[in-house]
Amino acid sequence: LNSPSPDFVSYFNNKEGKESVCVLGCGKGHDAFHVATKGYKVYGLDFSESAINSCNEKKKAEKIENIEFVECDFFNLIN
Repeated sequence: LNSPSPDFVSYFNNKEGKESVCVLGCGKGHDAFHVATKGYKVYGLDFSESAINSCNEKKKAEKIENIEFVECDFFNLIN
């Protein structure tokens, strides 16, 4: 999409957060960055090293502090 998911936008547009949100399979981080702009602490998880590196570069360039990206296979987190 090259933009946040319409469902994420719709859900978070009328909310301001103090809680944490985890975006599984964050890819290029569009959803994660959108939620971070709403004040939530965001964790973006993806198994792709290049996706995580790209997200971290954008995070640094835009000086966004309330977001972390983690390279991992989130399916292994439930075992």
